[in-house]
Amino acid sequence: MGLNSWPNLDEWKQLIQLARSEGIYVVHCGDDYWTGAACPVLGDKDHPASYEACAFLRRQGFQNDGNWLLVPIDNRTTSHFRGNTAYIFDCEGGTSWGAPFLAGAVALAIQVNPLLSPDQIREYLIATAAACKDGKIVDPVAFVEKAAGLK
Repeated sequence: MGLNSWPNLDEWKQLIQLARSEGIYVVHCGDDYWTGAACPVLGDKDHPASYEACAFLRRQGFQNDGNWLLVPIDNRTTSHFRGNTAYIFDCEGGTSWGAPFLAGAVALAIQVNPLLSPDQIREYLIATAAACKDGKIVDPVAFVEKAAGLK
């Protein structure tokens, strides 16, 4: 099923616009400015230059035209349903793993500056992004510092 044939897509777009007009920033997998990134298993996850486009995008021949902000999704260890000491490693994620990461950064920024508009949030995310192999990756620390007026 192609994107344009999804049921209720027009209604979804209208609701996103309504939320935006009310000052609500909605992070979702269909955003048109961010996509997935990966840090190789032995790479330094704390160093932005270690990141590249996610495995799915690399298989598709992704070339960042400079308009995409990358968000970590691949090579993640998370808790597992088998118990409170169980974990699982997944080498490939999806944008549904990036949305919560980005939403968390946005929530922190709003905590330090509740007056941020949706346009400012997007602008600050892009302005504070760090260079990586395939463009720029979100830098949550720089983003929150900018939102707080520290940068």
